[in-house]
Amino acid sequence: MLWHAYPLIGIDERNQYDFYRDVPGLTGLIAELHERGIRVFVDYNPWDTGTRRAAGDDPTELAALVTELGVDGVFLDTMKEGDTRLIDALRTATPPQVLEGESRVPNQRIVDHQLSWAQWFADSTAPGVMRAHWYERRHMLHSTRRWNRDHSDELQAAWMNGTGVLVWDAVFGVWVGWNERDRATLRRMLRAQRALSPILVTGEWSPLLGASEAAIAAGVYVSRYAADGVTLWTIVNRGDEAWTGEPLAQAAAEGVRRVEVTTGTEGVSRVTVPARGIAGILDIAPGAVAPAGLDELLAAARADTDSAPPSADFPAREAVRRIPSPAPVLAPPAGSVLVEPGERRVPVTFRRRETGFYQGAPYVEEWKPLPPRLHDDRTETLRVTIPSRVAMANGEVTVGQFRDFLDRTGYRPQVAERFPGRISRRGRSRHRRLPRRRPRVRGLGRGAPPGRVRVAARGVPARLPAADPGGVELDRERAQRRGHPVRHAQRRQRARQPRVGLVHRRRGAGAVVQPETAAGRARCRTVLQHRVPAGVGCGGQPMSASLAGIRVLDVSTLFAGPLAATFLGDFGADVVKVEHPARPDAARGHGPAKDGVNLWRKTLGRNKRTVTIDLSSPEGAELLRRLAADADVLIENFRPGTLERWGLGPEALHAVNPRLMIARVTAFGQTGPYSSRPGFGSLAEAMSGFAALTGEPDGPPTLPPFGLADGIAALSTAYAVMVALRAAARDGHGQVIDLAIIEPILMLLGGQITAYDQLGAVQPRTGNRSVNNAPRNVYRTADGDWVAVSTSSQSIAERVMELVGRPELIAEPWFASGHTRAEHADELDAAVAAWIAARPIADVVAGFERAQAAIAPVYDVRGILTDPQYQAIGTVQTVPDDELGPVRMQNVLFRLSETPGGIRWAGRPHGRDTDEVLAEVGVTREQVDALRAKGVV
Repeated sequence: MLWHAYPLIGIDERNQYDFYRDVPGLTGLIAELHERGIRVFVDYNPWDTGTRRAAGDDPTELAALVTELGVDGVFLDTMKEGDTRLIDALRTATPPQVLEGESRVPNQRIVDHQLSWAQWFADSTAPGVMRAHWYERRHMLHSTRRWNRDHSDELQAAWMNGTGVLVWDAVFGVWVGWNERDRATLRRMLRAQRALSPILVTGEWSPLLGASEAAIAAGVYVSRYAADGVTLWTIVNRGDEAWTGEPLAQAAAEGVRRVEVTTGTEGVSRVTVPARGIAGILDIAPGAVAPAGLDELLAAARADTDSAPPSADFPAREAVRRIPSPAPVLAPPAGSVLVEPGERRVPVTFRRRETGFYQGAPYVEEWKPLPPRLHDDRTETLRVTIPSRVAMANGEVTVGQFRDFLDRTGYRPQVAERFPGRISRRGRSRHRRLPRRRPRVRGLGRGAPPGRVRVAARGVPARLPAADPGGVELDRERAQRRGHPVRHAQRRQRARQPRVGLVHRRRGAGAVVQPETAAGRARCRTVLQHRVPAGVGCGGQPMSASLAGIRVLDVSTLFAGPLAATFLGDFGADVVKVEHPARPDAARGHGPAKDGVNLWRKTLGRNKRTVTIDLSSPEGAELLRRLAADADVLIENFRPGTLERWGLGPEALHAVNPRLMIARVTAFGQTGPYSSRPGFGSLAEAMSGFAALTGEPDGPPTLPPFGLADGIAALSTAYAVMVALRAAARDGHGQVIDLAIIEPILMLLGGQITAYDQLGAVQPRTGNRSVNNAPRNVYRTADGDWVAVSTSSQSIAERVMELVGRPELIAEPWFASGHTRAEHADELDAAVAAWIAARPIADVVAGFERAQAAIAPVYDVRGILTDPQYQAIGTVQTVPDDELGPVRMQNVLFRLSETPGGIRWAGRPHGRDTDEVLAEVGVTREQVDALRAKGVV
């Protein structure tokens, strides 16, 4: 498979078809591969971002390309299946093309898609059966585990299913390598599959059939292929130790010739299957014709022996990022302008394509110089400080011209992107020689793995914000007709909008070169010396953040909606907080303040850019529609009908962005008799039954002194958004999320509804006690502190009674369950309270820990900040802030091992990022000033 390197597509005027035609020596390579009996595929990239649009449509251009190159098939990059126009066009090519999809091909498309990837094939204890191959035996699947270090699962799945394996030595510049054991397995498997392919393709296939009991007990599995008196038994050993024994339940009949095909041994009954390896037995009945080439297969197998078991250790290689040395500064290039020192706002648009490795790949030490990257589209406005006069190009430039600019000025942006502008003479010469000078590597064909890998992450040009929503719509319709995702159409249209700046040429316009920042948008270092720490991307977002690339518009107020947006922002989402220019979010006035700066807002507004727009004005509504056109999620909590009255209801927003998720978070939901009422979390705490349950038995219902219902609703909203985004990834459609704050808190109050429905029972107020177990309460220690004790499990309750000197209570019949213990809470509380009251808190906690019983001190905020457990897991983080200096606040809610979240900045002042965000949708400085004068922003 000839796969174009994504970072190279679009660095100049070439598109993917030009790229294939321009690679030196490519046709010679294809011809030599054909001479060796090897089929050749090219990759079709449906989201090609090249600048030159071909004269014909993609099916026409692709058919012409494959005919010109003489290849055999097309790999459908990121696609399950091709549309009918693409298939019809490729049937007219010479030769007619076969198709391979990257994902699970639907059953009904197997007739015209002859191959597919099995990269998401789930291995089980016994190797599974591949659906598409079971459905159509001639359909070839390729097991694909790009970054795995142990390939035994995919090799065994291929051997048992009679399918293939995609062998990767390098993925997007990362050399992944194969260990000696897996190379040996692959070599033996391919040799047998090629010699015995008629049996594998046309023979009767019985998966997981025929193994002896001893083999099954040892984790050795067998499949059977039979045709015309010849039977092939494919055998795999799932264990980590070699296994020797009789793998088949059926002994060879008299006169049957039985051979082991991976070692070439005749007359076998017992075989040795290597650890995590394969074996194969071929039975040839009397009078049956042996497969052609069997003797050659057995001779090659006998010659391929190992004196010792091959090593399963991963052959690590050091990855090195090469950084060019600075060159002396010469004269500014012609056509540039001189920019005076000072702070500047630099609008930046850029696009990156795949380099490094996927976020789900196993992250290992030697890959640390390579930040994981997928397709990444960002638009930023950087605040940069220019320390001295610098020359800046004012116009459109290609990447090659940008490299010339660097060479002539000596300017070296210290970022991970390296922009290739041309293929060097040395590279062209090497490509011309390549078909005749490829070194051999035993087991994996040609291309010996290098001892050192030269790595240069590359950036490519990007999209620009669309200035004409109508143009985007037309392009979207054209993309849908061609079967392309809508987002790609929007990106192509945006790329046509001009902007002044240092740009790469891209279909008549360009993208400003992106200098990434060290600590986020607000704290970009100087143009000439900004450095990017490992794992930090544009705007300070961690490059591995789970939600990087998701844009959220937060137009909600107070707590539930804004906190939901905060949760999303904590894990990399680009959250834009929209507030009224004259009436800020009321949350800015809640809680204490220092020097006029609200403190609650520092946590609630973290990781958000803040803009001001009067949504009730026609101009403001239009601005939000423009922002929504490029957003993934919008969160709002206006009373039902408000957004519709402003022309911003779901119908209007989905008209500009059909993929938008609209989360509507209100007290009572969008329908029903209360839906139009104003409401807050306190009402939900009352209506849900929470207040009725809380408080002392003889006291009034009690509301919590904080936003409990709002907080639970915020978590539920963030969860609902992720569920909706997962659905959109599958079907490409946005939807409306209707979340009533009165519902999530009700879900957490236990089975009250079911208990009342079935028993007529109403749970009473019990203070700090529980109706489900006892002892459960807070108790005062001898030194005046308080501790909380819980005995939700029976064993913990027994340990507590033994600790406090009342083991006789364990023998009581009522002690056997939590519910009946709760009926004797007075007696149990008295025993526990007496023991705790006689001791200081340190002795109490130590005693419970020795007894392995559950206890915790009752803290106020001072105890939280000094507790060693909170410190050990990093619950509280210090965040730098422009207004207050270092600020301590709670960290993100959970820790992910591979894609962690983080706090990039604390809450910002009202409307601080208005100019920056509106510039991203094509609003000029002059237009912003005019809107500000009218009170729209």
